[in-house]
Amino acid sequence: MTADELIKQFGMAPHPEGGFWVRSSIALPPHPAWSAIYFLLRRDDISRLHVLTADELWLAHGPTPVELIQIFPDGSLKRSFLGLDITKQQVPQITITTGTIFGARVLPLAADATATPAPHDDYALMSCLVIPAFTDECFTLCDREELLQRFPSHAQTIRDFTPNIDTKP
Repeated sequence: MTADELIKQFGMAPHPEGGFWVRSSIALPPHPAWSAIYFLLRRDDISRLHVLTADELWLAHGPTPVELIQIFPDGSLKRSFLGLDITKQQVPQITITTGTIFGARVLPLAADATATPAPHDDYALMSCLVIPAFTDECFTLCDREELLQRFPSHAQTIRDFTPNIDTKP
């Protein structure tokens, strides 16, 4: 199945951070303790650097692994690989803690420039579980210039995960 077919089948919409999403479930009021979405990144999509005021659990569904970047409040950076092939240092789930800046992208193709992904390999499908339940107020898209000032040692990563965006009103 291709990315476009999945987007249509699930009724996904573009996500403000990049990629496509659709809510899959939410704990019922009066105490919505969690919410879950399906999240899809195509080969050229970027989940731009953003921060939540809630914890988030990312779960891989395949077919392609994802590079997930986290910048912690102390300024340290962690690069993880969300995927289903644990023999290649991929993990099937990653927890992002409250206040961590993070973003993701589908892993680039191998160095072999002649490699062409199969139609079913040009995307990654994930589930994202937010605890407590996601609200628009818990989401902030990060500003490139502010991040570059705060974390100059991560300049290239910040540029890679904040492509051509202006988050200022």
